[in-house]
Amino acid sequence: MDQWLNACVAAERAITALQKAQFNKKKSKKIAKYVIIALFVLTTSTAIHDPIHRRLFDDNDGDEKRIWCIVTYSPRLQQFNSAIHLFHFFAPFFINLISSVAILRAKARQKAIVQPHCTYGQLLREQFQQHNRLVIAPFILVILAFPRVVISFVSGCMKSAKQSWVFLMGYFISFFPPMLTFLIFVLPSKLYTEEFRKSVKKCWTIIKM
Repeated sequence: MDQWLNACVAAERAITALQKAQFNKKKSKKIAKYVIIALFVLTTSTAIHDPIHRRLFDDNDGDEKRIWCIVTYSPRLQQFNSAIHLFHFFAPFFINLISSVAILRAKARQKAIVQPHCTYGQLLREQFQQHNRLVIAPFILVILAFPRVVISFVSGCMKSAKQSWVFLMGYFISFFPPMLTFLIFVLPSKLYTEEFRKSVKKCWTIIKM
């Protein structure tokens, strides 16, 4: 879900850069509400099969008693599950990447009007150097989310307690993208950083009152 929200934010930034003064903020807020509902329905409907096919299994191994949560899929359902994981992994990444490229191209076209002596390729390279974080951020997010995808494709039971730490570390690393959103998208931007400072000052003033 977090990757999809990042993709939606990137898509809105691209639309804002393309439409410029014609961008309708009220309409965008209305569409955002429907998009959030659609994302909730999409993620829920494509993951509902997982809890349905999970079973609890008691394992009495000598003095140690364990309760395993095991999921069993048919071959077709396993293929569907793998395809869903890949879709939720790659689709937001491509939306992020395409949106970033669209923003850079839109800014280069705007610069071309003011600087007609420069070629479009030169202006595009200049924009990439100034805003390369827009292209780098999707790759960072997808790398951090990669461990969860790997775990989803790993089948079989853990043979020792040490393996549980490997699974837990990979699982918790995948939660880094939403935690790093502020560092990746807000701090590198002067505009977003200034708006964040204003918001903090307003909140601090309200607390003092």
